[in-house]
Amino acid sequence: MKWIFSIVTAGVLFAGSANAKLMEFDLESEGDGLVTLDTNSGLMWLDLTVTGGKSISQVKAMLANGELEGWRLPVAQDVYDLALSTFSSLNDISTTYMYLNTDAEDIEQFALMGQNVGFYTYGQYEIDGEGTYLLGAFPNKVTINYQLDYYNGQDVNRDYDGVFLVSTNYDMAISGSDMENISGITDVPTPLAFASLALMGMLTSRRKQQ
Repeated sequence: MKWIFSIVTAGVLFAGSANAKLMEFDLESEGDGLVTLDTNSGLMWLDLTVTGGKSISQVKAMLANGELEGWRLPVAQDVYDLALSTFSSLNDISTTYMYLNTDAEDIEQFALMGQNVGFYTYGQYEIDGEGTYLLGAFPNKVTINYQLDYYNGQDVNRDYDGVFLVSTNYDMAISGSDMENISGITDVPTPLAFASLALMGMLTSRRKQQ
């Protein structure tokens, strides 16, 4: 039911903001909301609570031993695309650290990625396979390319953060077919995409109630 609500809500947000392009779906069980689809890039992002408190080094070890099969660490451009999809105050991304004001709507959208502590939504990533950087948000603020503890490399683990992981293998998720449908919808002209998203939400909700 949670992802149904997300579809309807996202339909409204699409109409309200050109930057709001994230939608929440279920991974393993109905209502878990453990994946977020960036409808601009088509990338599926694992909820940051899954990797919360882990360092990039620890997540790399988990990937190597098959614990997170089907997922990969994003490249910096993946993270930049996510940021540009979400935060209206960001117009261009580079390796320069930025800390900016942003809209409450943007913060709400980014919270779909998973909040580990309070109102903070922080994800770790690497640039060119090195370092530990943050894309994160809390009320009215967004930060990107903030480097955590330069001397510890990729061994930084904090309660506030998760490590970003991405995939295009929608079949891993129980909502995979819905994500494939949404990705197809966002390839059509924008007004038709809005109408299709709203219709999909209403039809799915009605089917669940029967």
